[in-house]
Amino acid sequence: MYFTVNETAKILSLTPEEVINYCEVRVLKKLKEKEAQGRYLVLEDSVLQFIFQEIRRCNASLRFMQKNRKVIEQSCRKNQEAELLEHYDQIENETLASRAAMKEGLILIKNRRKQMNDDFAKLEAVYRSAVEQASCGKGAERHGNGKPFHEQPICEGCREFGIGAALFQAWKKTAETMRLLVMPNGKQRALREMYGAMNYLAAACVVLEEKKDNEKKEDAI
Repeated sequence: MYFTVNETAKILSLTPEEVINYCEVRVLKKLKEKEAQGRYLVLEDSVLQFIFQEIRRCNASLRFMQKNRKVIEQSCRKNQEAELLEHYDQIENETLASRAAMKEGLILIKNRRKQMNDDFAKLEAVYRSAVEQASCGKGAERHGNGKPFHEQPICEGCREFGIGAALFQAWKKTAETMRLLVMPNGKQRALREMYGAMNYLAAACVVLEEKKDNEKKEDAI
């Protein structure tokens, strides 16, 4: 999915934000709209991949042009083809400018992600605590059996009995949380119950995602 000469010329007049938007439009043509909706990070990852691809293409083109510049110049002078040499220089300059625009877009996305990480650092810390409890805490000791999360009973139960099984367990834990909050020194225990509820909900999400993917595969057959 490369840029044509006309598209490259268009990019040269765009701001970094417009470069990213332009890339998003190109990428969305390769993605199904339903997959892109509500999943900006998935789209952003695709845009990043696309930008890296374009930068690699520009680098390869520039290496080839610089390696063969002397041969091209000699050939043009010998055959008195000044216009061809000017066109060669124009393509090289446009490739340099296109690479620069892509790099500016890359920097902008990295800055956006850094800002997003800063803005949601506390939320990430909560999810990390839930993951630690599932992988190292009571959940791992009682149910892990050394298996990955999606193969543990917490997910297998959802496959066998439906996601209602996990939703019920999450409800029980949230109800227990309210009881613990009024007890002396109950806040730490309440946090453990809430992390456990989050992991039950995560298991339901894992299985629901699986069902959704399976339905798509069946529709595609």
